[in-house]
This record gives sequence, C-alpha cells and structure tokens, in this order.
Amino acid sequence: MQNRTTKELFDLVKGMSKWEKKSFHRYARRNSNSESLKVLSLFSVLNAMEAYSEKAFAQKTKGMQCRQLPSLKVYLYNQILDSLRVCKNEDSLLLQLHQLMDHANILYSKGFWAQALKVLKRLKKTAAAYHQVSFLFQALSLQRKLELLCGTCSAEQVGELSNELAECSQQLSLISHLSNQSMLLYGCFRRCGPLQTEEEKRRAGEIYWLCCEVEDERLSFYARLYFLQAKTYYYQLTNDAAQFSQSASEWVDHFDQNRQMLKVEPLQYQRGLFYLNEAAFLHKQKDTLHRTAGLLEESNDPFYQLSAALNLCLFEKAAGNDLLDEAYRHIQSPGNPSRLLKICCQAARLCFQVANYERSLDFIFVGLQQKTEVRIDLQYELRLLQLAAHKELGHDRLVESLELSARRFAKTYKLVAAVEKEQPLTKYFGTASST
Repeated sequence: MQNRTTKELFDLVKGMSKWEKKSFHRYARRNSNSESLKVLSLFSVLNAMEAYSEKAFAQKTKGMQCRQLPSLKVYLYNQILDSLRVCKNEDSLLLQLHQLMDHANILYSKGFWAQALKVLKRLKKTAAAYHQVSFLFQALSLQRKLELLCGTCSAEQVGELSNELAECSQQLSLISHLSNQSMLLYGCFRRCGPLQTEEEKRRAGEIYWLCCEVEDERLSFYARLYFLQAKTYYYQLTNDAAQFSQSASEWVDHFDQNRQMLKVEPLQYQRGLFYLNEAAFLHKQKDTLHRTAGLLEESNDPFYQLSAALNLCLFEKAAGNDLLDEAYRHIQSPGNPSRLLKICCQAARLCFQVANYERSLDFIFVGLQQKTEVRIDLQYELRLLQLAAHKELGHDRLVESLELSARRFAKTYKLVAAVEKEQPLTKYFGTASST
C-alpha cells in the first residue's frame, strides 16, 4: 500500500467512533517503541483537524522528518485497520468466519488434521446458518484435502462431500450470474437515470430477462437478493413506478423473512429501505415514508439518513432549514458523485418549496460543478432548476443563455425528444426524473 494519501488517512481517522479511537490507542501502545509513539502523534494531529488541509497538516508535522512521513502514514493506516479488525471481531460474522478459516489452515499446515476438521465443522455450521456459500465452499475444499490425507473417509462420506461441493459450486455460479446482471442494470441507471428511448429499454429488458430465466422460490438468500435488486433497478430504469414500489418492498420483505441476515448485510437492507422510501415518496404513501425514514435514521450511512429526511420534508411541505444546513455540509465533502447530485436536487427542490431561490442556487452550483458522466437526468434537472430560479429572481438576461446551455446539454444526451424547439424550457420545469 504505497503512496497512501493524507486525505485518505484523514477520512479513515475521522470515520472512527470514540470507542474505536480509544481501542486504537490501547492497541498502538502495546509496543512502546519510538515508531509507535510517532504513529500516535500523527494520529493525534489528524484527529485534531476539523477539516482536511494540506497546509495545516504540513505545519503540525514539522517536527517529523520528511523521509519518515510517507512510511509513517502507511504504518498508521495499517495499524488502524488492524485495531478495527480486533475490536470488531466479535460483532462481525464475516471476520469470525475468516478467523476460523485461518485457524483451520494453520492447523492443516502444522499437521493437526483432526483438530482442523473440528474447526471446519464449526465453520460449516455457521456458514450454512448465514448463507455464506463462499466460506462453505472453502471449508469443504479444505475438508476434502484433509480427508484424502487422513484416509478415514468412507465411500458414503466421499459421495456426500462430493455432492455438497457440487451444490455449493452451482449456488456460487448462480449468485455470480444474478449479481452480474444486477450490476449491469444498476450501471445503466447510475449513468443516465430512467431510460429515454425504446432501444435502451429493449437492451435493459434483455439483461433483466436473463435474471427471470432462473427465478425460483428455492433460490438461496443471496441469489434471491440479487434477483430482487435487478428487478428493482429494471423497473426504476423503465420508470414503472408501481412495479418499482413492489420490487423495493419485496427486497425489504426478504430481509424481514431472514432476520438473522440483518447483522450480516445491514447496508444491503438499508439500501432496500432507501429504494422503498423513494417509491413511497413517488406514490405519496405517508405511512411507508415515515416508517422507512425512521428506520434509516439508525443507518451508519449519512446519505441514506439525509435523503430520507429530505423526502419527508418535501412530502410534508416543511421548511427544513436545519436539514438544508446539514445537506450543505454533506455536499462539501467529495464522495460518490451520483449521491451528491441526488442530495443537491432534493435540497434545491426543498428550497423551491419555500420560495428560497437564492439558497437553491447554492446547491445547484455545487451539483453542476461535478464534471462527471453519472446521473445525466439529475444534471439536467439541476439545469432546469437553475433556469427556473433565475427566472423567479428576475435575472432575465441570464435566462436566455441558461436555456441555450440546457438545450445543448439535453441534445448531447438526447434528453428532450418530447420537447418542441419553439417552446421555452421553463414550460417543462419539473419534468426531469427525481429518482
């Protein structure tokens, strides 16, 4: 891990909780050598900074030799990750499974084959209970090696082991196929939003039907999850609001029916809640909107919290001044451009709702500064909002040039096939996709 940037290290430090920082200090002090003390000093410098600044960082690290600093940053980064692995081990099923697999491999390499088989038995039981097919396959592969070395396996046990491996291999192949199709559909949506032409919809339909060919009630947890994700993305792409709402609901229900998976895949569950919240906002389903927003308040991902809260304010026609302040702070940090564009659009629309057009331009400006090829639909909507804001503020001299700019953008990405050239774009304000 060479050339670790200070910004990445800063983000990692600021992303730690108080308890995690305390655990790191204990972990780093276990060896009281000079390098550990320098690492703690570097950690304290980054932790004390409110916002990242290369100049401020350089001033506060003057006492450290320039030649030492790159290696210290790499060492600190690795130390933080190691401490997080130790303190998160009890909470993370995946880390526990990795640890069991490591223990089994160590015992195998040391020649303690019977003990290794005991560890593998425990690993297989846990992996099966939580649908971790990849770990189950690794455990069965190592078990096959051990049984061949021990030579204690009966013909019947060999057959059972062979069948289990074949079944795992088949499940992994199916999961891989469905996750690939889901990723392709999401990639289409992430670039352009809802599809504009029949040809694009046809191509998306071909990808989706590859998923439908394998749909089966007996699909494993992950296979069905990826199918439901593909279904949600497809109906979002084709702008089918009713089917989008139903598929997002099925995604969330899938976790409700497999409650043990909430601690294994909390982010996948929260992503499903996010899409259900979007669907509830489109359909004006008050109860679902409140329920999903409440559940997303507990998310560790600030984007899900903020987006759901903005949808709630838009639905209830509330001013949401504090929420707008939070949204503006959120978009100041560089991150996922599609998420940033989403927040900018929601916040700008909330400003329009209370006729605060000048503040809406602050969000529009940040959104339009993103030089990216994602969410073309949201970028177009921001241009329409910008045009409408200046029109409301009476900036007539700007309106004409902004309209020409919006038309060029729309023509480049083929977004205005339904808009007649002689009609002003302000007539079509608000028609761009909001999802």
